[in-house]
Amino acid sequence: MTAVMPASPERARTDARPARGGLLVVGGGFAGASLARMAGRAGATIVSPENFMLYTPLLPDVAAGTVEPRHIVMPLRQMCPHADLILGASTSRS
Repeated sequence: MTAVMPASPERARTDARPARGGLLVVGGGFAGASLARMAGRAGATIVSPENFMLYTPLLPDVAAGTVEPRHIVMPLRQMCPHADLILGASTSRS
């Protein structure tokens, strides 16, 4: 069983609930977002402190000014339209 904690400590704890499509993805990085996207219409639940995926290999190009910062981020809700997104962190309940 996994409980979901909000990204900031002043927010209230989110109650445990079943993952959409039975798939819980912890982290919205490249692997997590790709997995949630591959789930397709079955859906998934993504738990991530950010609502975007950052393509880190292009960070040096942003620093050099050859690529704009908006070109290396992708909103998770747009990338995974059939997934639920919960902003926060997950902790195990023992």
